[in-house]
Amino acid sequence: MRFGLKLFRRSLLSRRRGLARFTSAAAVAGIAAGVASLIFAQALGRGFQNEMRDKVLANTAHISITPLDGDTGDLSELSRKLSGARHITNVIPSAAEHIIINGPSSGSYALLITRDTGEPPDSGEAEILAGSELAKKIGAVSGDTVDLIIFGPGGQPRTTSVRLSGTFQTGLFEYDSTWVKASPQAFAQFEGLPRFLPRILNVFVDDIYATDVITEEIRGQVGSGYNVLDWREANAPLFAALALERKGAVAILALIVLIAALNITTTLALIVNARRMDIAVLRTCGAKGRNVVSMFVLDGLILGAAGTLIGLAAGIGGSILANYFRLISLDPEVYSLNQIPLEPEITDIAVIILGVIVLSIASTLYPALMASRIKPMENLRNL
Repeated sequence: MRFGLKLFRRSLLSRRRGLARFTSAAAVAGIAAGVASLIFAQALGRGFQNEMRDKVLANTAHISITPLDGDTGDLSELSRKLSGARHITNVIPSAAEHIIINGPSSGSYALLITRDTGEPPDSGEAEILAGSELAKKIGAVSGDTVDLIIFGPGGQPRTTSVRLSGTFQTGLFEYDSTWVKASPQAFAQFEGLPRFLPRILNVFVDDIYATDVITEEIRGQVGSGYNVLDWREANAPLFAALALERKGAVAILALIVLIAALNITTTLALIVNARRMDIAVLRTCGAKGRNVVSMFVLDGLILGAAGTLIGLAAGIGGSILANYFRLISLDPEVYSLNQIPLEPEITDIAVIILGVIVLSIASTLYPALMASRIKPMENLRNL
């Protein structure tokens, strides 16, 4: 029987001509293009999401605590209480205030922020740092004097002239174009207060993926008088949009693989139609229906595997080259980031390979069953 299977494979599946040969090549090329596109899309989506997450977490708190009634009197005590809690690595009192900043060429809306990290206060005059994009927008450079219009707790605007000591860059356009940083003492001075009063507690934890559990523990400790949000809740619309965009791109690109799999069905159906007599002869030589099915399934699997290997090499190789030459650049005003690293994930690649192989096998079932049902005597009678 092993000799019969070899004869079957050599006489039936190796001789492809005309349209069958073309559809075979198209099937392999289509699957390769689909696999490469899926790997590239998954790597791009994951890289963009991870880069955005890292930039956000590098500049904002893992968990933020804000009094609901605006009373900030007991935040210092709460900060000391939480500092020794399990999983919490640091608690930093902070504050933020909407301002208008006027530079040498123009003015802009901005957000004045400060964090009390426990460093000794500066003895010199109050200074600020501006986001790099914000400094460009108002035409200011290090050493310039800018005017801040601050709407403090009382709601009355205060205008203060202050020296711009430098700029900073977070990597996120939204932050770099709107943030202004000051020391806690300068922040209090700008608002006309005798000392700094924190309004938010920035909590940092040892595991950013366990913030949902830690947030619930903190809510139980602080009670209902505080709004406690982790980084996922605070940025839920952003990450939900990224996830939806990634799923949509994958769904569209998966159609390429589906169309390529249909080419496998077409290829094998053409072979069955062109080799009906050969199949009938081989059936009379002892080839059983299951042998016919297995050979057609194997042929489809080979086509799918060939396309998958080519697509795998193209997808991973393309991702490596794109990262090396920094080919994926974006408009930061639209996407916040100017560069995106491609990050192929082994689990994504495994799912893609498994899905393509299963789809390739499924595409062989109809022509394989059609070939196995050919009746030898009815076809040989027409010779």
